[in-house]
Amino acid sequence: MTFRHRPSASECVPGGVQFHVEVDRAGVEAWLRVAEASLPRVWQRQADEVRAELDEYLDAQQMNARRLFGSFALAVGASADGRQ
Repeated sequence: MTFRHRPSASECVPGGVQFHVEVDRAGVEAWLRVAEASLPRVWQRQADEVRAELDEYLDAQQMNARRLFGSFALAVGASADGRQ
């Protein structure tokens, strides 16, 4: 989660991301190792279904994550320079 800091606490504008946008294939595989047994019961999914979706969507998700991090870095830099 991120926050945009302003001079007074009443002006602090929260923002956030409820997802691990930095996730990569190794991270998903680690999650699957821990949760694989519970996937069918909890998520009504099999690990191979998750892997197939990972194959389909990971490249685009990582491109979007890089854009998000780049935009965040620019915003932090602008804030550090005294710009809004």
